[in-house]
Amino acid sequence: MGSVTCDAVKMSKLLQNCQVVLESMLKEFGSREDWGGRKGGYFCVADGLSGIPLLAGLVGEIPLEKVEKYMEFVQEKARRLSFQIGHVSSWESRDPNHNQWGGAIRIESLIFSFSGLPELADEALMLGVGLIYGRRENASFEDLLAEIATHSVNPYWDVRVKV
Repeated sequence: MGSVTCDAVKMSKLLQNCQVVLESMLKEFGSREDWGGRKGGYFCVADGLSGIPLLAGLVGEIPLEKVEKYMEFVQEKARRLSFQIGHVSSWESRDPNHNQWGGAIRIESLIFSFSGLPELADEALMLGVGLIYGRRENASFEDLLAEIATHSVNPYWDVRVKV
């Protein structure tokens, strides 16, 4: 049997990064009609091979009646992406008929997932977290992140949220 490890300090920084990017996105896009007043959601960091959640937490504000739904979706996106070898985004396997949405990305051995904003905003938020993560890890994921955003035709990433 294998094992899964978690660096709590790294997870804490990722959660903080998610908050920073969310605040930037809310400032830029939060008043748009298609956002429907959404102000947050659940963020999950999962093991890239097993999809096992290493961190799941609320970022921002969500209505109580959405808690269960967003928590379920954030984990489903991460788990589904972990099983799709070769995929770098849950957008690649999205299936709206089965409530399977975009909003998770694979960065090295981790999956970053979010649920609570409009679908492509979930993805853009994770792209922003991935960008900061790359800077902190002295790695550049900008080409990968651009590829993910291009594949989904992500209008939020086009604007390049300031992170």
